[in-house]
Amino acid sequence: MSVPDYPVGVTLDFKFTTRQFTTGAPFAFDSGAVEVYEDNDITQITVGDTLTLEFDGVTGLHNIRIVATGGNGFEAGKSYSIVVSAGTVDSVSVVGEVIQQFTLDRSAAAVDLANGTDGLGAIKTETALIVADTNELQGDDIPTLIADVPTVSEFNARTLVSASYFDPAADTVATVTTVTNQITAATMADAIWDETLAGHVTADTAGLLLNDWQDGGRLDLILDIIAVDTTTDIPALIATAQSDLDTITGAAGAIVDSGAATVTVLSDAVWDEDATAHQTQGTFGQAIGDPAADADTIYGSVVTGAAGANIAVDIIAVKAETALIVADTNELQTDDVPGLIAALNDPTIAAIADGVWDETLAGHVTADTSGLLLNEWQNGGRLDLILDIIAVDTTTDIPALIAAVQSDTDDIQTRLPGALVGGLMDSNVGAISADTVAADNLELFIEGTALGTLPQVDTQQINAANVVGDGNATPWDGA
Repeated sequence: MSVPDYPVGVTLDFKFTTRQFTTGAPFAFDSGAVEVYEDNDITQITVGDTLTLEFDGVTGLHNIRIVATGGNGFEAGKSYSIVVSAGTVDSVSVVGEVIQQFTLDRSAAAVDLANGTDGLGAIKTETALIVADTNELQGDDIPTLIADVPTVSEFNARTLVSASYFDPAADTVATVTTVTNQITAATMADAIWDETLAGHVTADTAGLLLNDWQDGGRLDLILDIIAVDTTTDIPALIATAQSDLDTITGAAGAIVDSGAATVTVLSDAVWDEDATAHQTQGTFGQAIGDPAADADTIYGSVVTGAAGANIAVDIIAVKAETALIVADTNELQTDDVPGLIAALNDPTIAAIADGVWDETLAGHVTADTSGLLLNEWQNGGRLDLILDIIAVDTTTDIPALIAAVQSDTDDIQTRLPGALVGGLMDSNVGAISADTVAADNLELFIEGTALGTLPQVDTQQINAANVVGDGNATPWDGA
């Protein structure tokens, strides 16, 4: 949504609607209040704003009126936001909601039109001078003066002697009877319109005026303004005068007041008019505002501003980027990108496999990737470690282990024959313990002569219950 721009000093009215969150229907705004923020300033403008709740008795419709004057703290070239500072809708707080945003005398057009040198204010000043001059021309009774100009028939009835000039004092219609050179309206018109303008620069003359027009004085714009500001049909009168003036000769002709304004005076009056005095609704003066409040101009925004601050520089930057894009696309065309893309369409499994296995490994050395692993294998970075470990095992560790086993085997072979009895290991229970008494007790236990009679192996008493074996793999299955 575009942010509207207004001149300083106007009174603005903005309508807004509050709605129920659950249904979306318009709903009352309870205890509502608003504040106005300027640009990025956290200090609110607390005067000049009036909130009317339930405007015209309509539920949910509200009006905020802003009197954007300098006395209330509003300035040209600034942006403003109207924000809810208090209030609820259906018991839900809406504090912080932005109601409306606007700017004052900030648009590029407004800034340029407010320019004191050539803005609308200056134009208005010069327009006032033009109006005064046209009023003066009306007072000079131009229609009567034009009526005194001889008609074509009157001019053609006059005669001249053979000399190339006409003496009004001696050669009158009454005294001149011999026609030696008849001058027509067409001949006089050609002489007037084909006359070189450079020699006619006397102040306050038609020659100077036409020179100014030829040199860029913009007489066409001045005439447009005159046609609008006057109620007399001056264009029609000028057309009649032009037709009659084509036949003018001798001393007769229209009289131009020596005090008439020049093109320069008229244009200065228009362009130097102060726009701040012309703030009527819907006029250029209102659109311009106060030209002293902001030094920026449309020319500055479009042509002379810094990068990112005006349209001209941004367009130039875009053009530079476009040139780079064109260069890149030309390079891509040279590289035959369409052909490369076509070559990638519908690759076969064999082509993909060939591409993977035939890829040069040197360009793939990213950590923790297959490419790096294969590079290290290819360069011995992994195989040499394996061979080093094998070398250590085969030349140091394994021989040492074999030597230890051999030593133990030799020791067994040395001691084993002396411990054999008839080629067998000695099973004397005395070997169980160096204590002879313990060996005797073991013997008595086995023979059943010690500690009473041993219980039958298939009957046990566990927790006062007889447990009888049944010959199964689990002999004790309970009583």
